[in-house]
Amino acid sequence: MIINKPTIPVVDVNKKYVDDSLLKKADLISGKVPLSQLPEIPSQITIDSELSSTSLNPVQNKVINAALEHKVDKVAGKGLSTEDYTTAEKNKLRDIAPNAEANVNPDWNATSGKSQILNKPTIPTVDVTKAYVDNALTTKADLVNGKVPLSQLPEIPSSITIDSSLSSTSTNPVQNKVINTALGNKVDKVPGKGLSANDYTTTEKNKLSRIE
Repeated sequence: MIINKPTIPVVDVNKKYVDDSLLKKADLISGKVPLSQLPEIPSQITIDSELSSTSLNPVQNKVINAALEHKVDKVAGKGLSTEDYTTAEKNKLRDIAPNAEANVNPDWNATSGKSQILNKPTIPTVDVTKAYVDNALTTKADLVNGKVPLSQLPEIPSSITIDSSLSSTSTNPVQNKVINTALGNKVDKVPGKGLSANDYTTTEKNKLSRIE
């Protein structure tokens, strides 16, 4: 265990990331994109029958529903991993006496001796975080070739019925927030992996790290 270890901030964003992100956004006024930044609205909306990485059209409800079948629900604090917490490791932790410690504790402030930490990294100064950027981006709309895509336009009156819930049979488009909510509760499926309630805690991980 490192004594007097300073808190090392996580640097997950920089100014270039912020500037580049803002260039892809349009200002929102009262939660809406101003008319001056809207693209030309087609007279008839095309509804795609399959997912695409380039199309700006809405997608049929049943296509979205089928895509969700290849996802698994997100669980707070859990995710997919190739470093599984095995039964052998769990049994090993069980047999370790409570409060067991290694013979030498590294000390961040030590300048000599066995507790000295060699090759300590320089701790950077963090003046912005990813959370700050993400919060700022929520007030912007995505731009494609300098225009706001149809998917982010305000509601356009038409004769098309837009579903407010997912369905396995409907061919109508679905409200964006419904799709976003459904995908937000999913993580990508990976063959041979799944969610587990046999959690590998930070306390257990630190306990293992002290065993040679």
